[in-house]
Amino acid sequence: MSDTATVAAADVVSFGPSAAETADVSLVVSTIGRPEELLRLMDSLKCEIERGVLIELIVVDQSPGETTSTRKLLEGYPFAFPCRYTKSSVGVSHGRNIGLNLASGNYVMFPDDDAWFSGDMLSKALGYLEHNLDRDGFCARLCAADGSNSMLRWSARAQLVTHRNHHRTSIGSVMLFRRLTALHVGGFDETMGPGAGGWLGSCEDADFLLRAIEAGAAVWYDPDAVVHHRDSRRDGGAEAEGKSLAYGCGQGHMWRSRDIGSFWVAFLIIRRLAGSLLLGLRGHDQIGRVQRAWIRGSINGYVGVPPVELVSNVELAEPIGGVATAPNAREFGKSFRWRIFMSAGGIVATFVLTAIAARNLPDRPLALFYVLLASLSISPIVSRLGINTKAVQELGAARARGEWDLAVTLARQASWACLIPALVVGPALGAFVLGASSGSNFVRYTLLASVILVAESARLTYSDIFIGLGMPRWAASLAHQARAILVTGLVLIDLSFTSGSIDLDRILMWAAVSGVALVAVGHVRLRTVPFEPVDHPTPPWLITAKAGLAFLMVDLVAVLIARGDVWLATKFFDTETAALYSTASVLAMQIFTPIGLANVALGPVAAGYLAMRKAPELQQIVQRIMSLLAAALVPLAVTLVFVGDRILTLAYGERFAESAPYLSILLGGNVAFVLLGMGSVVLVMAGRQRAATSISLVWLAISGPVAIVAAATGNPIFLAIASATATVGLVVALAAAAWVTTGVKVYPTARAFLAGLVDISRLIMRRFRPNRRSSESSIPMIPPAREGEPTSQLRVAQSVWWIWPATPILTLALPAAIAALLLPEATYEQAWRTQKNIDLGTTMLFVSGLGALLTGLLVVSLGRRARWQARDRQWGQLSESTVDVLERAFGWLIGLSIFGYVVWILNGFWRGGLRASDVTTLIVSLNAEELGIKDKLPNIAGITTLTQVAILAVIVGVLVDINRPSARVRFLYRLVLVAGFVRAFALTERLALVELAVPLVMLRAAHLMARGTATQRLRVKAAPVLGLVAVVLLFGSAEYARSWNFYSEVRDQPFAEFVGERMVGYYATSYNNGALLIRNDPRTNEAPFHTVTFLWEGPAQPVTAAIPVGVSGSDIVEEAESRKRTLLKRKANPEFNSPSGVAAPFVDYGYVGGVIFFVLLGVVVGTMHLSFIGGRIWGLMMYPILFVGLLELPRYVYWAQGRTVPAAAAALAVVFVVSQRAAQSLGKASATETEPQPSSINVPRAEIEVVPVH
Repeated sequence: MSDTATVAAADVVSFGPSAAETADVSLVVSTIGRPEELLRLMDSLKCEIERGVLIELIVVDQSPGETTSTRKLLEGYPFAFPCRYTKSSVGVSHGRNIGLNLASGNYVMFPDDDAWFSGDMLSKALGYLEHNLDRDGFCARLCAADGSNSMLRWSARAQLVTHRNHHRTSIGSVMLFRRLTALHVGGFDETMGPGAGGWLGSCEDADFLLRAIEAGAAVWYDPDAVVHHRDSRRDGGAEAEGKSLAYGCGQGHMWRSRDIGSFWVAFLIIRRLAGSLLLGLRGHDQIGRVQRAWIRGSINGYVGVPPVELVSNVELAEPIGGVATAPNAREFGKSFRWRIFMSAGGIVATFVLTAIAARNLPDRPLALFYVLLASLSISPIVSRLGINTKAVQELGAARARGEWDLAVTLARQASWACLIPALVVGPALGAFVLGASSGSNFVRYTLLASVILVAESARLTYSDIFIGLGMPRWAASLAHQARAILVTGLVLIDLSFTSGSIDLDRILMWAAVSGVALVAVGHVRLRTVPFEPVDHPTPPWLITAKAGLAFLMVDLVAVLIARGDVWLATKFFDTETAALYSTASVLAMQIFTPIGLANVALGPVAAGYLAMRKAPELQQIVQRIMSLLAAALVPLAVTLVFVGDRILTLAYGERFAESAPYLSILLGGNVAFVLLGMGSVVLVMAGRQRAATSISLVWLAISGPVAIVAAATGNPIFLAIASATATVGLVVALAAAAWVTTGVKVYPTARAFLAGLVDISRLIMRRFRPNRRSSESSIPMIPPAREGEPTSQLRVAQSVWWIWPATPILTLALPAAIAALLLPEATYEQAWRTQKNIDLGTTMLFVSGLGALLTGLLVVSLGRRARWQARDRQWGQLSESTVDVLERAFGWLIGLSIFGYVVWILNGFWRGGLRASDVTTLIVSLNAEELGIKDKLPNIAGITTLTQVAILAVIVGVLVDINRPSARVRFLYRLVLVAGFVRAFALTERLALVELAVPLVMLRAAHLMARGTATQRLRVKAAPVLGLVAVVLLFGSAEYARSWNFYSEVRDQPFAEFVGERMVGYYATSYNNGALLIRNDPRTNEAPFHTVTFLWEGPAQPVTAAIPVGVSGSDIVEEAESRKRTLLKRKANPEFNSPSGVAAPFVDYGYVGGVIFFVLLGVVVGTMHLSFIGGRIWGLMMYPILFVGLLELPRYVYWAQGRTVPAAAAALAVVFVVSQRAAQSLGKASATETEPQPSSINVPRAEIEVVPVH
């Protein structure tokens, strides 16, 4: 506790009655300029006083001035309890420490000034602690006004608070301690928390709590005890982002200071990142940005580097020797984050590129490709000749002194200086690694390799220059992984326009194009940096020559040891063995590229800290980085050891499963890079180049001959062991030298690493432990409103997570595509009597289409927002004029639907041969297939179509019922729903029920989230679990009526197993059929068919030159269906005839066109989703229909079917009429007013009628 956390007795003012006896609890409130919130807090204490709790209130006012609004409030307030008032400087931790010194109660609590009590929280906490003397503290749950969780994802189970669960069981406003315990802990850390004056804007309360636990205190959490506070997690905007960044910094600092396990830290960050991305897909990108600001701040806090935005709050260190450390440290944080993001994308891109090469290149070209890929790691050595340690320090020093012109001059001169060694070393290296093994292609391959290597050197030189200039984003965009991403993209485009195969020449060509393009980008960007040229006494080429030689030797040895095994494999092994070994080696090295990128980012900041003789501070940064990387990468390596054979088989081909042993051994060696890989950069930046060079040369002299001998034996296992051993030995030697010479320990802390392992184990076990849910009665009542305040608060509905457009893609379409690939061929043959047509190539095509769809959704969520309408309405509450239109439309829609069903059935009795006995037999036998009901109810053009407007009838009926509850309306749309159920059962047409039930459930769920109780909202969130059970039961019932009677006689199989097999089969065979159709297009012309089927089936024929004159649309449909049936009969199973909606765009438009189609589809669906959650009429009418199509997308394109046209057309008509009424109402309102109202300006038509869901 700070020595300044005391005040003189004369500075304390007392209000209210004097304390007759010692208070039970002292409430310490730090406040600054919020008298209204403080008044609410004091009013809420009456319920506790009535229960006999003796309260003492201590108000620490941090508002400026002597007579503040807070003091005026206290002077006029009718206190029923003692209150003491004092003033202090700003800082919530400082104010709480002052209040703790003034407290006299047996217990002490620190509520925020905008919190309030209700119910019996204090009496419950005091009663618990009085009966449990071994407990030292108590934590309640923080709730919003409506009883929902506030600020945290609170645990529903009462438990002891620990390091592992404190983030779900505690926050400052709900913590109550014995006063002596709080004094023993030492109060709050005054460098943390709001108003502390630094960059650590939160977690002073968590730090206090964990210090108490570490001191031996036992703190109990009870979710039934509740304190109220506004939930600010849903705030958006720049101010919220700034606060979230500072809060995240405090969180990360607390994780580090309290030694929270690195695995646990990584899990919390990844979970928050996933949540922010999902918020973006939901259309809440402002909130998502706030969450990502918290993530960025937490990483900064954990690493110990303040964000640039908060630098004004941090006192910078004085530069020594012209190098300013603090700016370099901040730039390192930005550069590290960007390089890690690029690393993730680069790893995926390299994995895809190597998989393409393995499946397309023969063994010898494949081995040459891997050798080139490994040799690209040598190119950074050449680039370091161009711009190296001294050059980076010169740039940093010039920029720190404010000499920007000198810094840019140095950078531009050094960019040219790097070309001389690059032009010499690049061709020589290309000839060395490729030429000797390329035979007749010597000249061509050597030239391509030379261009690639020279471009690599220049590109990385620009990357280092941008680091020195403090431009981390440009530095990261020119890193290794940027090149890998660009090359892979170009290769994929090449494949999409060719026959699906590629050779080594084209891969090398695209690699050269990518390298040259990135160099051009770096060159242009550097030339656009404004500056005035100045002279420098030392030419840049001399700086780089002096500094580069030692680093060249260190990196060259590292590359020869870590990557030289690929070159040795091509020289000593046969072509097949060389390809297998090289695949494992390249994959192993790619997994650990983040550590290399961290090294590059660490260089400037390491030089600065070492120049300032601050090795301990540098060691803290290094160890935190290494702990984070180890927590993320070591489990990945362990996973690859166990499943590497399956991944190699799936990605590269069956024969590459033999590479798994080599991969396991090499991964074991590369773990050393993760644990000790920063030794070389620390040595070089400390000026110990000679030590680093000597160690590297000695180790090369030992390990080099060993590796050559191992390769000469012809056994790849020996070479893998030699390579892994050499890697471990080199990094251990360099790390030890760094420790001895600089005092910096370059390894992750063992305690943090082991704590992370324990975190993972506890996390897994917790998932299997049942949680005790708190009862609904524990939700407190809102405290009574004071005079002048609203008597009730509007409960804004929350979006239902399972109606997001991304949900069916991520939970159904994408897993089904992967499952279709992983299912063995025997399952296709035995279960569904079809050959397996899907392979890795078509699966990647399907995944790219679904990814494009998600991209379109994300684009919309980033570019648009769900607009808020009038705050006095709830979601689904429409204007009177809109409800009038919908009510009349419902009458027409329901009438047309019932008319269509009646005429259809009567026609069946009249012309189709349907008899009343068929109906009774169907009810008794449940066998619709044998009775042929479908054949006895023939379609009637124009009449049967009317039944499809029932989809919109249900949507409109629910909206009318929400606004004007009516038993008649509910009866009518339920009648249509029953008709759909009968149709689905009798005609084995499950979609007839799905397309009615899904919109009904969606609208009712959103309405309950807006107006339902807490229990109802919980049921809505859990509805998918019940929905899955219902789907299985309905599917089983339909299959019983459709197929079971036949298969039960020919198979000895339980019904449950049969249902599961059929359900999986419908999705797996759909993708399988889609792969077949992509290879064998059943169309007779080039016009799109599968995605616009309704045009061919309708009366108007599409106009296209590809259709012969005199050929009708029905002829096209019949011909295409006939060819498809023939194709399925020959190579698949006509019983499973769904063509896959994911494959259809690629069949109609080609590979590139299919991706574009999915992006545009994502934009449309995303726009309608935002309109739906915004409560606008467009979304309410159209999005439920689009969502049904997303559910059916794995099987076929639902929107392209003729059955959706009536509902879509009717929806457009309803929207048009609503828009016209809205425009008329707006015009009348404008005409009757003498002055235009602000709310009537620029209000979109058809959008002013409704209120959004949030």
